[in-house]
Amino acid sequence: MHEPDPNPLEVLRALGIHDATGAERARGGFDTLIWRVERPGGPCALRLFRPEQQRTARKEEVVMRAGRAAGVP
Repeated sequence: MHEPDPNPLEVLRALGIHDATGAERARGGFDTLIWRVERPGGPCALRLFRPEQQRTARKEEVVMRAGRAAGVP
């Protein structure tokens, strides 16, 4: 049986992000769940990995932090 997708706004609130005004499931997401999230400062994305993808998620986190440090929004 297929489990329902988590509520993206609840996930964001659990992460301490309380200003999201809406979220729409994005197409694609072959191996992860992806939403376009509306926030006052502009849209962003929420991407959720499955538990067995922990290694991949950690690698992506390193890349995202490096990008942020280099000024990439």
